[in-house]
Amino acid sequence: MNRRELLLQEMGITLWQLTKPEVLQGIGNMQIPAQIHTLLLADDPQFSQYPLLQDLLRAANSTEPQFLSITTEKLPRLETQHALLIFCAKNCHTALLNSPFAKQPHSAIVLPQDLKLTLTQKRQIWQQIQQFLLQQNEH
Repeated sequence: MNRRELLLQEMGITLWQLTKPEVLQGIGNMQIPAQIHTLLLADDPQFSQYPLLQDLLRAANSTEPQFLSITTEKLPRLETQHALLIFCAKNCHTALLNSPFAKQPHSAIVLPQDLKLTLTQKRQIWQQIQQFLLQQNEH
């Protein structure tokens, strides 16, 4: 008897069958909840902790329950029925362009990996955020 069979026997399970084996392979899609309106796409788990990102999230009126931080690996599995403001690390831009999130009604802002911006770049990003928020208030 192998380990799996032994564990199943200890739990009193005599017959089992996977009903959705594709989920174990990572094929299942995830619906983004309606309260999420900002997506942070970065493969660096610390990206959202940088002060500039925190400032951008505040400017977008995104508190902890209103934004979602994901990696490029999870991006193809996401689905949504509403517009998102997407902050994307430069090295993740190609993955974003190859996803449904690259199109309207989503608004993507690509940020340099080092997060060093000129005043002009900061102003442009702030304007993009404000434009997105105005569009959301109209709907």
